[in-house]
Amino acid sequence: MAALAVLGAVIGEGMRRRLRLLTYRRGEAELSRPDPGSRRWVTAGTGLAFAALGWTFLPGQWPLLLVTAPVAAGAAWMSAVDLDVHRLPDAVTLPLLAWSSIGVAVGSVLLPNVSFLSALAGAAALGGFLWLLNLASAGSLGFGDVKAGALVGLLTGALSLGSVWVLGMLAFLAALVAAFIPRRRKQIPLGPFLFGAWLGVTLALGWP
Repeated sequence: MAALAVLGAVIGEGMRRRLRLLTYRRGEAELSRPDPGSRRWVTAGTGLAFAALGWTFLPGQWPLLLVTAPVAAGAAWMSAVDLDVHRLPDAVTLPLLAWSSIGVAVGSVLLPNVSFLSALAGAAALGGFLWLLNLASAGSLGFGDVKAGALVGLLTGALSLGSVWVLGMLAFLAALVAAFIPRRRKQIPLGPFLFGAWLGVTLALGWP
């Protein structure tokens, strides 16, 4: 687990330094935003996520570690971007969605507790629900959140379809609590809470 923690921290530090360049910002509105700071939590969070996923899935469910570790790294990147500019970049979300789909399909062959059909249902359920909220809110909830919901719904549904709703409720409750913290920004990004809830539910489902 120590090796995974170090690997995750190294990857996280690389992402943090890349984030400091602010190359993900687009347009005058994003370029003029205040500096988001050092975001050292990206380094620590990625290292802890790698270690926790390794503890959960090794040795018997190693294919799930291969699938989820890149998602954990991508989730840290996307959360940092979403907290800064309220956008989840397709350049990260869509490759992770493709990677996860392939990984879950292979995992369903290798592991008896992984279901590809359940994964597809989880992606459709959470992604579809967020899509309806996107329409109802006239875009206040962004389409990036819809794709992120499909991603975490796919991964969670692969292990437990019922837990997809637990994930959704945890994410929305956490975002609601954050919205009431004094001196917080008026607009609360949902992405970090979706990814945080996914990691928590995944660790609970896969715990030895």
